[in-house]
Amino acid sequence: MTPTTRLPAEFTSLYRLVLRATAASVLNNGSATQQLRVLWRPGFDRAAEVLHRLQSTPLAESERTTLQRWYGAWEARMDKTLSFLSNSARSRGLPHRVTRNMSHLLWSYRFYTSKVSLWEHDSSRPRWKPNLPQNHDAYKPHGLKPGTRLEDIQSRKARRADMNDEQWAALDEVILMAEGREGLSLGRITRRQWA
Repeated sequence: MTPTTRLPAEFTSLYRLVLRATAASVLNNGSATQQLRVLWRPGFDRAAEVLHRLQSTPLAESERTTLQRWYGAWEARMDKTLSFLSNSARSRGLPHRVTRNMSHLLWSYRFYTSKVSLWEHDSSRPRWKPNLPQNHDAYKPHGLKPGTRLEDIQSRKARRADMNDEQWAALDEVILMAEGREGLSLGRITRRQWA
């Protein structure tokens, strides 16, 4: 679905303000700013979808009311989020530590998922190098003890992935509780799509 209507100026101004506040909250550190902006982007994407539905589609009155209520609550959350980011920029207290640690967490999550994805795709088969003979050491598995079975390796990978999912689920619960208590948004992590 391609939206045909433009977003209101208030919405785009709010987005630009969040982008600037995000940069200020981590003292204009380029990497941390980029990581934090990735966190808040999905919320703005969802809000833009709601605005487009409200503007361009004929809706039943109950659905229109529900969407308007959702958008009003989202705007209130973003106001509190801006206050949080402003506090982070002005002091080196808890808000600043939270934003800094959120950027570190997102960086490590994205690094881990990219490495896991690369390991899953590349570690099972060595790449062919035409100038090496067939029995060269580059084609032999490294780091495996004699007698280690492929099933053992796969089960270890599965356990590690399950443990990682459990850890992120616990952190997700803490974030949701903090968002519910304070009425602000701490962003959302989206999974990368691998081709």
